[in-house]
Amino acid sequence: MVALISEAFLSSPYCLMELGGAWVTEKPTCPVIVPPLGQNEVVRKIGNIQYLTLGDSEDVDKLFADLSDQIREHASISVKMSNLTRAVGDFKAKYSEIISDLSGYGRVQPLNAGSRTGGEVAEEVSSDEAKAPIAPGGTAIEAELYGVSAGNLSIEQTQYNTEVFGEATNNNSAHKTAILTATFYGNSGKIVGRANGIASDIGPGQTNSFTLTSVKPITDYVRYSLQFDSIF
Repeated sequence: MVALISEAFLSSPYCLMELGGAWVTEKPTCPVIVPPLGQNEVVRKIGNIQYLTLGDSEDVDKLFADLSDQIREHASISVKMSNLTRAVGDFKAKYSEIISDLSGYGRVQPLNAGSRTGGEVAEEVSSDEAKAPIAPGGTAIEAELYGVSAGNLSIEQTQYNTEVFGEATNNNSAHKTAILTATFYGNSGKIVGRANGIASDIGPGQTNSFTLTSVKPITDYVRYSLQFDSIF
């Protein structure tokens, strides 16, 4: 499974569920970070696992080499070196178009050897603007499902999205992974946005931090709720 991890991927509960399901069932996975998304943001969202990136020419070479090795190992198919070299060349020639389509950020610079396009996207706003109350009156918001509980929430606004930070505790005797959604409501009770994320591989009796991320900033809300979409 090749997971192309963009901001849209991190905001999709379905994409996160498929990736989490692949981990739980021990399917071979190849997570690839799509610029301009940075590794630090991905680690905050789905954990510190081994990622590939598409930041420069060397990254592209490594990606195709690793994919070739995995295809040979798991599918018993050998990729001819001439075909691999041609595929790498075609990808590099269309790099800016491919990354623009995958990231949704519009045209990016062509790929030059040694130049990196990756890095942290989110530029933090001032600390006064970044903090938001957990709920009106300071009431803690928590959720619990199938022996997994979540709480200790806080919100931060970045230039590009809204992030909900929290902790999930596993009260079961087996490892659990949870998909969560924070839903934001306006004055009229209408939903004005959602933030999604995953608390991955929580050990029995352990507490892991998680980050939920929205597709764009959510500023016109008066309250929000937290829910589990899936636990496996």
